[in-house]
Amino acid sequence: MDYSRDNYEPGVVAADGAPEVTAVFDPTNGEYSVKRMRLTPFCTGNSHLADGRVLAAGGDDFAGDRLSPGYTDGLRGLRLYQKPTPGTWDEGGWKTLNNQLGEPRWYPTQALMPDGVRTLVVGGTRSQNTSTPVPSTEIYSSATLGIVSLATLGVLERFIGFTLYPLVYSLPYLSLGSSGTTQVFMFNCDRGAVLNLAPNNTWSEYRDIPSALWPTPGFCGAMSMAGTATMLMLEPEAGYAAEVVMFGGFQRGRPECECDQPTNSFAHRIRLDQESVDANELEWQREAMPYGRNMNDCVLLPNGQIIIVNGAKTGVISNARDPAHDAWLYNPKAPAGSRFTTLAATNIDRYYHSTALLLPDASILVMGSEYGTCSRSCADRTPWEFQHRAERFLPPYFFGTSRPDIELMSATELRYGASLDVTYTGNVTGAVLMTPAAVTHQNNMNQRAIRLVVVSNSGGAVVLRMPPSQYITAPGWHMLFLMNGDVPCLQASWLWLRYFTGETGQYQPLLPAPYDPATGACLKQRETMPYGRNMNDAVMLPNGQIIIVNGARTGVISNARDPAHDAWLYDPKAPAGQRFRTLAATNINRYYHSTALLLPDASILVAGCEYGTCTASCARPTAWRFQHQAERFLPPYFFQSGRPVVTSISATSARYGATLTAGYTGRVNMNQRAIRLVVVSNSGGAVVLRMPPSQYITAPGWHMCS
Repeated sequence: MDYSRDNYEPGVVAADGAPEVTAVFDPTNGEYSVKRMRLTPFCTGNSHLADGRVLAAGGDDFAGDRLSPGYTDGLRGLRLYQKPTPGTWDEGGWKTLNNQLGEPRWYPTQALMPDGVRTLVVGGTRSQNTSTPVPSTEIYSSATLGIVSLATLGVLERFIGFTLYPLVYSLPYLSLGSSGTTQVFMFNCDRGAVLNLAPNNTWSEYRDIPSALWPTPGFCGAMSMAGTATMLMLEPEAGYAAEVVMFGGFQRGRPECECDQPTNSFAHRIRLDQESVDANELEWQREAMPYGRNMNDCVLLPNGQIIIVNGAKTGVISNARDPAHDAWLYNPKAPAGSRFTTLAATNIDRYYHSTALLLPDASILVMGSEYGTCSRSCADRTPWEFQHRAERFLPPYFFGTSRPDIELMSATELRYGASLDVTYTGNVTGAVLMTPAAVTHQNNMNQRAIRLVVVSNSGGAVVLRMPPSQYITAPGWHMLFLMNGDVPCLQASWLWLRYFTGETGQYQPLLPAPYDPATGACLKQRETMPYGRNMNDAVMLPNGQIIIVNGARTGVISNARDPAHDAWLYDPKAPAGQRFRTLAATNINRYYHSTALLLPDASILVAGCEYGTCTASCARPTAWRFQHQAERFLPPYFFQSGRPVVTSISATSARYGATLTAGYTGRVNMNQRAIRLVVVSNSGGAVVLRMPPSQYITAPGWHMCS
């Protein structure tokens, strides 16, 4: 497939003066649409957020040069990509956040944490001009759309300049759930560490993995522009034990000619299960590859095997020779020494800035490369070139056993530990979740595979159990593959794995009275929200808590920007400063004339909006539009067990102070909107309730009784 265009290069300025630097590409038909970006994004980090948006942090300072006319410095940039909303005027695209990184970062790594709110931005250098390392980590919060923590880490200082795209993996330790601590593995070149990240964003180093343990001294493993790595598939029967494998790299030090840089010819594995880490029994296992390989990419398949593509046999960065054209298949469960199989070869050289990622049909998209290929001598090179051709690599399972096909799923949004019913055609023996890729410079920052528990499987219907904890895989969108042995289904289905914190319940002091009898003064309390919000709606829930939705962070009436997509839960009985909690986010802008109201099933109907969204300047609003999509928001209690069901009531109208008898099944939560009723008696599945004593408590009319 050759989808290059003569008039499109990264950084070309469009007719309206906006730089064209990113595109949404459809590998099924070769079509793409350009998405503008204001800050120079060359060598940013990238990762998926829990709501499916893409965060790109850092970049470059090459503003106004031949490759980036129209840009401004992007080293501290924070950008969010929102996909288009079908059936609306929202075309999606990049949004540059007002908040910025605390330090300039070129070549940083990103990683979403298990809470689904925090994203790490790790390492990098201050610019490609200075190459000064940045041995620190920042934490981006999707709740505040900004940085909430910046800390210098000893392990990054020990990387001795190799802070370019370090490996960063959150480890799947189930025992950490009660403390809220996340353990994080960081690695670059030949050394690493396991660190503890506390809920208050403080760091402590738990285990050092020094270069003295590295079995291939003088050579780097996985890091930017070097080797590649992935965490192996997490399997419930193995207790979701973590193990990381790395492929290739290059020799440390710089020869007179970069084209002669020797490559690392070994794969390295390290077990990072909780027992090994707690016991500090950490050691590398080394295995010879078919040959040395650098600037290669690895793609984790739904069957747990790995495809390695791209790279060179000699050289580094933009100067290489001896392209590695053939793909390798790595089977981590085969005996050592027989894990590599050489597969088909391409005729395209792919070196620096090449990429590879898994597609929903289980094929691999292979793209990119910029290079000056060395010839016989270091002074004899081809011109610096960009590779615009894309390829699709078909693994061996495309040519063997019949592949099953997903027909229908019972849900596309699930909590951890929930069950999913799937109907299918063909033969199915298991199922796997795969995260979507976020890859650059041989570092896939969002690559993880999780084998699911099969609860039952017969008659073309399988019941699957979702992973038990967000520590196994962070909240967000996943591809579900049904498996026939090692053969994946024809097309994955997308599902959204959500994380809801449980409520244990506790007594809290009531809010002070609004009137002080001693002074005759009214008492008002002010409390800081997660951010400023206008044109928003508040809906009181049957439990007395409040959901806040809709609105904008900036603007008024029909002209606004920075939509407030996420819902908030406000608990008036919680201590001041702890009353707000950020919940799920929509992808629909709702400003002026938006609405929200409680439905009889205790969900919330969200609808409406007319708006002219302001763009880069107030002089360029979008067209005046109307929003015709309606949504139903499900508060957290929809995902908790034990919701009672009213089976009967003794009357459908009652005077103030009268009693009402209600039959029920399950447990009863005696809240009626904001009015708690008096329970006269309750036994044998029948409860007698006392109505409010006066119309001043609640006005006459129809009420929902929960």
